[in-house]
Amino acid sequence: NGPVPPCSPGHRSGGQSSGLLRNSSRMPRRGSTSRTGRIADMIDSGTTIVFGEDFLDFQPDYPDDWNLLFAEDFQAHNTVDTWGVELNYLRRSHPLHRGGLIELFGGPRYIEFDEEFYVIANRLSLDRHWLTEAENHIFGLQLGLRWFRQWGRWQASVEGRYLAGYNTQNFHQVGNIAVSDGGIPAKGSFNFTRFNDAYSNVVELRAELKYQLTDALFFKFGWTGLWMNHIARSSNNVTYDDPYNGVNIRYPAHLEDVLLNGFNFGLVFNR
Repeated sequence: NGPVPPCSPGHRSGGQSSGLLRNSSRMPRRGSTSRTGRIADMIDSGTTIVFGEDFLDFQPDYPDDWNLLFAEDFQAHNTVDTWGVELNYLRRSHPLHRGGLIELFGGPRYIEFDEEFYVIANRLSLDRHWLTEAENHIFGLQLGLRWFRQWGRWQASVEGRYLAGYNTQNFHQVGNIAVSDGGIPAKGSFNFTRFNDAYSNVVELRAELKYQLTDALFFKFGWTGLWMNHIARSSNNVTYDDPYNGVNIRYPAHLEDVLLNGFNFGLVFNR
């Protein structure tokens, strides 16, 4: 199911109106990727990330027995989960000269963008794994503009939204590293937490087509695109150059742009 629009007018819509949308909208999105292989290199833009026997060629200053990131095989899993809720006040225009209506709306909106990056990098009997989590909590006021028009049972709409949000970011990392200490395997666990604040712009575009099944029930199909900046991603906020634990959270945080887009469909019920 895709995002719920701020208002879903039926074929009786018309005239000028205003009001508070009492029902909030929720936009769940979830996706994941994984990577598995043998002696592969993972190169990060800021630091060198190497899984393989040639690690010391890149980091010659580390002692020979520090084989933290040596891995005969590894697995890397990346999961992203986003959702949001909003409450809008809406004003609707009179019918336009060439047909259709325009809605102007605004109100508070909250968006959460979470990512998990889990790595398993074992070598012989040494157990090495770590999980890095990055959370983006974006809250602010948004403004939106929507145009829609009805042709019989069909309704088409286009809308855009802008959110100026304050982004509170939480980082958490937990794992276990097995290193070789004089030929005797030794294990060490770690648990790190960091916090960061940023300002995030959010722009959302929607295009939608609806078909009226009954007086109150619509079937909808559309496209949604969502762009956000200054977003923290867990996979890009891991450092591998700590001489004690080998894995840590990057500081200062690495922030980037995120673009989400896709098609959605569902049913809309108007009271």
